[in-house]
Amino acid sequence: MPFIGIATHEQVNRHGQPISPHWTIVLSNTPHFNDEVHCYHIVNQDPGWSKPPVRVRLLQDSPTIIGIVLVAHVAQPMPELDAYFAAAPLCYRQDRSGLFMWSCESWVINALSVLADAQPGLLPVRAEHVYERVHARIEEMRRLKRQSSSSRLVVTNL
Repeated sequence: MPFIGIATHEQVNRHGQPISPHWTIVLSNTPHFNDEVHCYHIVNQDPGWSKPPVRVRLLQDSPTIIGIVLVAHVAQPMPELDAYFAAAPLCYRQDRSGLFMWSCESWVINALSVLADAQPGLLPVRAEHVYERVHARIEEMRRLKRQSSSSRLVVTNL
């Protein structure tokens, strides 16, 4: 039974200045996300948004990882979730994120909220509140990383 999380990564603009974190949906067989995880996301590159193929990787090897916000533990088998997120559209007709611009954050929120339609109770909060909850957890995870000398992944609940 896999776990679904939102991995957040530090990112910089082309001038090397920090910008808002990048969000990725991650699937893991453990609640600590310390095994190989399946990563799904969108990126904004010229000429626009694209959706890279799924990546399987160890997040603790990522130098940019802030941490992971645990969203749900689901009974759906990993291959079904893989197929769902791999087939998730690049854009959604109805944006449920409550954000004003399309972004990796809005894609993650929309992909999770459409999955939650088929699995009521998957999201512990309404879709339009996911951004503010994750944003608050990002600051908490940054603080925990600064205080810890460990290279362990920081995982917190939504």
